[in-house]
Amino acid sequence: NSNIVGDIVFPAALRSIGTQAFNNNAGITSVAFPAALTSIGNGAFKGCAVAAYTIDAANTSFIIKNKAVASTDGTKLYLYPVADAATSFADNGVSTIAAYTFYGAKNLTSIVLDNCYNFGAYSLAATAVEEIKVQGTVGRYVLENCTAVKKVNLASGLAVPFGLCKGCSALEEFTTGYDMMTINDEAFAGCTGLKELNLGGY
Repeated sequence: NSNIVGDIVFPAALRSIGTQAFNNNAGITSVAFPAALTSIGNGAFKGCAVAAYTIDAANTSFIIKNKAVASTDGTKLYLYPVADAATSFADNGVSTIAAYTFYGAKNLTSIVLDNCYNFGAYSLAATAVEEIKVQGTVGRYVLENCTAVKKVNLASGLAVPFGLCKGCSALEEFTTGYDMMTINDEAFAGCTGLKELNLGGY
């Protein structure tokens, strides 16, 4: 239902929320998860204007960490409240961000995840970051439509992932310390401002 408006409070017995279950319900402003919840699908609230997530204190699968929904050990992020007013996010205890975690967080101009080595598909897409480093396992379209990003540092493997910087029209500099053997489809599609492309070899 794309007409949901306001707060969502799930029933106490809810255990699972599917992939993109509430996709593009822009009227959703806050979400309260019950104690029984054990699974949240990728992009469950993609395209929603959520300003805050809360979790029942008895839940043993998730916690709130730096406003985001995280695993109980704090190493994996699942959801970030994209309508929150904060302009920066930093957490060096995170090793994994799920697909769509920060998707559409247009207030975030800085995201620092120095110890993150798993970036899910679209996990940073459509944010307002101006400079970013991604490393390790990097999914498809991770930075798609980050129209403010000017510098990207890829510290990962031998290939530029599919659609990594698609639509990053302000991108000026792309660097990597690895010798890239493959540039995958749409990696730099729409990067009309690109001035420097360093694909390793140094």
